[in-house]
Amino acid sequence: MYPFVSGERLTYNLSWGAFSVGKVVIEVSGPISVNEIPCYQFSFNVRSNKFTDTFYKVRDQINGYVDLELKRSIHYTKKQREGNHKRDVIVDFDWKAKRAQYTNFGQVHEAVPLPESAYDPLTILFVARLQSFEVGRLFTLPVTDGKQYIDSKVQVIKKEIINTELGTFNTYLLQPGLDGIGGVFKKSKNASIRIWFTDDRYKIPIKFKSKVAIGSFRAVLVSIDRPDNYERIVSGDTPIISSEVNEG
Repeated sequence: MYPFVSGERLTYNLSWGAFSVGKVVIEVSGPISVNEIPCYQFSFNVRSNKFTDTFYKVRDQINGYVDLELKRSIHYTKKQREGNHKRDVIVDFDWKAKRAQYTNFGQVHEAVPLPESAYDPLTILFVARLQSFEVGRLFTLPVTDGKQYIDSKVQVIKKEIINTELGTFNTYLLQPGLDGIGGVFKKSKNASIRIWFTDDRYKIPIKFKSKVAIGSFRAVLVSIDRPDNYERIVSGDTPIISSEVNEG
């Protein structure tokens, strides 16, 4: 059984510094057929709020498609609308030729050679949830955005208690390495990404935090929707998270 299920929908409040700037929604659906291969579809959507729209409108939609065994990505799309910045990215994974082909608005980038397995930048969030978390552990995930391939190193930093409007969670803090990651992270000194996952078998990402040159962005979970009736119980002064599934 995977930590996630088809129909899982996680909603986050997105803030920049002290200001609430929008919402993030992460969803799981499928199975669906992509290139005649049964796949899970992972979706990541960012939408700025009305206040933020007045000076920097954001409408981002990212989709990752992976085979049902979670061995490799099959397809990846990114429709990015951030102010005047626009991208319409498609990455096709050709596993017979072991290469990924990136296009943006139809302009083709040189194909990237791949090993036996690799994942798109969204799918690795779900592949990370398959890992065992132990403080100090370092694991590697093969990832490509279609323009380059890297072995992304992820460090399990520590256990931490996180308070949210949903309740109090025991979590593991993970920090992916940024080697090979471009964009604002490449341009920012001491940039970082941190993700807090629940300390249970579901490993739900509770909080994201990124530090870049233009400030600190934070996404905190405000809603969990799952068809298997995931439940959390917080007891007393000590955060005790019990996650049970109602099989009936």
